[in-house]
Amino acid sequence: MKRLLRVLLNVVTTMSLLLFVVTMILWVRSHWVTDHLWLSPLRGVHYDVSSRPGLILISRSALTGRTSDIYSDSLDRGPGWSFESSALPKAPVSPFTPDGSHPAWQWLGFDHLAYVQSWPSFGVRKFRRIIFPMWSAALASALPSIPPLVRIVRRKKWRSEGACPACGYDLRATPGRCPECGTRVGASAAKSKE
Repeated sequence: MKRLLRVLLNVVTTMSLLLFVVTMILWVRSHWVTDHLWLSPLRGVHYDVSSRPGLILISRSALTGRTSDIYSDSLDRGPGWSFESSALPKAPVSPFTPDGSHPAWQWLGFDHLAYVQSWPSFGVRKFRRIIFPMWSAALASALPSIPPLVRIVRRKKWRSEGACPACGYDLRATPGRCPECGTRVGASAAKSKE
């Protein structure tokens, strides 16, 4: 069971570090290129994930009550997905609006916006958008890998100091087994600091 837990922890740590690296690459990329991923599971409903300089925007739009069967605009596309990349505009436009979150949250890079629009003979659009800074995504993706990395560094330090790799107890007097936790240790760990 301990071995399975260790393998699972290693997989989570590796995935966390990989996600962190990808987030950092996207963060740097966002200052030159705007990426835009659009997904529509059903007609009239679409999800949008896009990047702006240092920001990630995620939105959901649902259009109901449309009388026409023609997929004529971006609000009423059929099912599918698309991905686009384009250069940043010369005069960037802020994604934050006065209708969104409190200005203090916007200053930190966070925002939430939700509204319902109704148009005669067009339908009702329910829209929801969140914005968060890429630094928060990088931090969130790095957090799961911090405890295992600290543990690895601590164990290497203990081994180099002639301490038990499990608990850190000084093994110079008892080189074969740790008197604190009972872990069997080779004599090399105890002799390394003498």
